Amino acid sequence: MNGHRIDWCFGFAFDPRTFHAWIAVNGQPVTDNADDPVRSTYQQVLTV
Repeated sequence: MNGHRIDWCFGFAFDPRTFHAWIAVNGQPVTDNADDPVRSTYQQVLTV
C-alpha cells in the first residue's frame, strides 16, 4: 500500500503451551499498547 512489506510471524513463549502470531513491518512487531511486549515474551520461529 505504501511500499511496506508485512510479515506474518509465529512464535512461542517459555511455557510450551503458549504461542502467539503477529504481523511485523520492516522487522518491527505491530502491537497495541495493551499487548505484551513481543520481543521479550515470545521467541519467533517462523516468518511468512
